[in-house]
Amino acid sequence: MIVTPPARDHRGARHAPEFVNTAGVSGKNGGIVPKHLVRLDCDGQAHYLLWSTTEGVPIAGPFDKVDMRSWLLHNWGFKAAIPIEQMLADADRFGTSDRFFDDRNAWDTLSNNRAGLDGSRLTLDQIVDVLVRGRPNVGGEPS
Repeated sequence: MIVTPPARDHRGARHAPEFVNTAGVSGKNGGIVPKHLVRLDCDGQAHYLLWSTTEGVPIAGPFDKVDMRSWLLHNWGFKAAIPIEQMLADADRFGTSDRFFDDRNAWDTLSNNRAGLDGSRLTLDQIVDVLVRGRPNVGGEPS
């Protein structure tokens, strides 16, 4: 299956609703697309991204917590309400809902990103600048 990277929305985040049709595991054409919530704190506010670890880019966001919950419920449905609340709680506590790492934080989920220009890897500060603050994406190191 060939997957075209999602287009960026008006905030600079990539948005691909075809990947978000169930509670975070079913992708387009039945493939597995792991997704995790990432919490980034910037200028005294929490910002949430839905992150594809397969694509290495955000699928949705940044949103505040209320808007992230609303977006997830709208796209995943009410049956996913309990997993959504657990993901939000994990993101608040650890910076990510990814349970793969014992000492997890947002960078564990974001470290292999391809969010820069031409799929380059951005640092955490660059991710915050580009995706949260809306600054121009100047690219990072090759991934």
